[in-house]
Amino acid sequence: MIGRSGLESAFESFLRGKAGALKLEIDASGREVKKLAEVEPQPGLTLELTVDLELQREAEKLLDERGNPGVVIALDPRNGEILVLASRPTYDPNRFATGVSPDYWKEIVNNPDDPLENRAIRGQYPPGSTFKLVTALAGLEENAISPTEAAFCGGSLRLGRRSYHCWRKQGHGSVDLHKAIVQSCDVYFYRLGMRLGVDRIAKWAQVLGLGKKTGIEIPGEKSGLIPTSAWKLNTVGEPWVKGEDLSTAIGQGYVLVTPLQLLSAYAQLAEGGKSYQPHLVRRIKHADGQVVMEFLPQVRNDFPFPENVREILSAGFVGVVNEPGGTGGAARLPGITVAGKTGTAQLLTRSDNVPELRVPENLRDHAWFTAYAPAESPEIAVVVLVEHGGHGGSVAAPVARQILQKYFDRRGGNPAGAPAAASPPKISSLSGGGD
Repeated sequence: MIGRSGLESAFESFLRGKAGALKLEIDASGREVKKLAEVEPQPGLTLELTVDLELQREAEKLLDERGNPGVVIALDPRNGEILVLASRPTYDPNRFATGVSPDYWKEIVNNPDDPLENRAIRGQYPPGSTFKLVTALAGLEENAISPTEAAFCGGSLRLGRRSYHCWRKQGHGSVDLHKAIVQSCDVYFYRLGMRLGVDRIAKWAQVLGLGKKTGIEIPGEKSGLIPTSAWKLNTVGEPWVKGEDLSTAIGQGYVLVTPLQLLSAYAQLAEGGKSYQPHLVRRIKHADGQVVMEFLPQVRNDFPFPENVREILSAGFVGVVNEPGGTGGAARLPGITVAGKTGTAQLLTRSDNVPELRVPENLRDHAWFTAYAPAESPEIAVVVLVEHGGHGGSVAAPVARQILQKYFDRRGGNPAGAPAAASPPKISSLSGGGD
């Protein structure tokens, strides 16, 4: 048996061990005469993983209950250790160990949701409003905005002959950066995107590690796509147009990320600018427990956020979950300050008079939620993606909340010094499902 995918493929040479051998003398009838030599078999080494088995099972259960294809990943932002890596649908690897049956193979390959695909590292999706972390960071670092500068959102923004709509049809009124993050105001970020332009947005996306592989041990990781004006000219053969700045600013258009990339970007903010390479293996050991190799945290990106910038952004993401009108209220936890961001990534531009439920299921919006907690001293970061699930605030955020709840319940609840938060609202109380 040979490891063909995942960690079993990446660490095949460690896991395999060495076969034993027996050299015998036999007579002409094939009977054993005597033993000449014997080499004892050597067992393979053992991988000690970073995965938290209880959290992993909880994540898989929650995705199975949803029924949609999706992903849940959790990691420790302080060292990059992955606690959960769940992708659904999936397959039973044990059925491949002795030769997969033709019927099971047909069942897998004919499944339109492609259970062989590890969506956590290979799925490339528009990030929707979770990308507003990048646009907000770019606006602050490029001095394109002041945090207190207000803009008016009446529900849409006109550019040329086209209107770009906010998710909230009636608009958000006067909004500054904090309110724009908390309530995920698209019009505010449209305006910011026009000021910045795609190339400056791309610059800061790359600072957060988007558009390139994270370096996780599992083979097959994809790099996503952060577009630039030069990329479009070289790839599509057309110049960049102003309207595409607006789409890019809210994580639409050409922008694509993997769930692990996006989580790594938020973990970088949580850790104050230092991003660790996500990894699944902590140690390699002999069967007797002796450590052969230990994997220490490796810094992937290191951008020291100016303290005021980190405070502004973190306060916004705390507000998403904990302030009135925040789109991520369904992730609120009593006693734990959760910071997070919702995202609803559109796959189809539809007119306002087409009900969402009349859109074919495979073209409905993806639901995103990213979070880290406790916001004051983060020790866990989570990303949830539910394909074609709808609104991130009402679909993905509750899943993240349950993962965080289980994590902190097992550690005795409220971390020392963390302020208490209000009880989470019922989903039905969120205004319009949010972004």
